[in-house]
Amino acid sequence: MHFPLLYFIGLISCLNGVISQHEPDIFHSCTVMRIVSNGGFHRNVTTIVKITAENISLNQVSCRVVLTQRLSAGVYVDQYEVARQKPFGGPEMYTSQEMDIEQPEYLSPPDTELVALGWQSHSGSLLQSVVTLPLHLRYHRPTTHDGYVNVTISAPAVSLACTTLVPGLECRPKREVSTAASQIPDVMCHSTFLKCHMTGPKLLQLALPVAQKDWSLFVSTTTILVSVTCTIVLAYTVMRATHTTNISLKTKHT
Repeated sequence: MHFPLLYFIGLISCLNGVISQHEPDIFHSCTVMRIVSNGGFHRNVTTIVKITAENISLNQVSCRVVLTQRLSAGVYVDQYEVARQKPFGGPEMYTSQEMDIEQPEYLSPPDTELVALGWQSHSGSLLQSVVTLPLHLRYHRPTTHDGYVNVTISAPAVSLACTTLVPGLECRPKREVSTAASQIPDVMCHSTFLKCHMTGPKLLQLALPVAQKDWSLFVSTTTILVSVTCTIVLAYTVMRATHTTNISLKTKHT
């Protein structure tokens, strides 16, 4: 007697599941491109984010693009240097922990940083946001290889921090929002990570020059010889100047 009713309920549930699976996302595409400039211990990493939305105009929502960047112990972004850019339209950066910029790589923990960008240019359903971050590499231990170590930087995760609820935008539960993300002011909805396509390599490999252990004896010997030579020259100069002064004083008295 209840079989037709159960069959009808099951059919409706199945149809709802199919419809929800094919419900269009408001974001049609997301692409990320990164460009590295400068060399040595101080690099600039420019990140370009392009988002295309469907069924909604980006002019009608109040959201900011947020990059979640996980950094290894060998590299850091100086948050105070980024803060000085904020009055001139620069980004806002939030870190998961206090940072010691003087520590070497082997004493530093990895870090997770959030960079809030905001709308920089948009036209209807197309958004483009660009940010350049100063990247600093920490000092590493001497190596026995060719005098270089590779520091790897993974691709950033892209999400949105919105001041209002956006229809069709899935919000992350508060328990999943990191400590750094909770520092962004006036955020009602922090979206789940968008599925973005990387234009270029997903991992950035930065070659950093370091000291070589094979040179330790040469460097130590050279340092000692230079120190001893400078000490002898300095002592000789002081003694000669003192001797000349004494002769001058004796000449005056006679």
